[in-house]
Amino acid sequence: MAFRRDTTNYIFPFPAQVHMHDWWIGLLVEAKGRVYFYQKPLIQYVRHGANASPTGEVGYNLIRQLQNRFLLLFHVVKRLVV
Repeated sequence: MAFRRDTTNYIFPFPAQVHMHDWWIGLLVEAKGRVYFYQKPLIQYVRHGANASPTGEVGYNLIRQLQNRFLLLFHVVKRLVV
């Protein structure tokens, strides 16, 4: 993900309860800025078993996932209103 320097005026600081920083940035830029999807891959994305974020493993808590998304949305709306 790449963004213009002026984007930092409204994406930072990250709320402590928000763990999905890429979603945070994406949602705020969608709401306040302009988005351009560059179709050419610029890096090779590799997932492995020791990732910090879950990749759909068995036993991942759906309730926790919903809580994280609710907190993300709550903080995005809060940031946009202020």
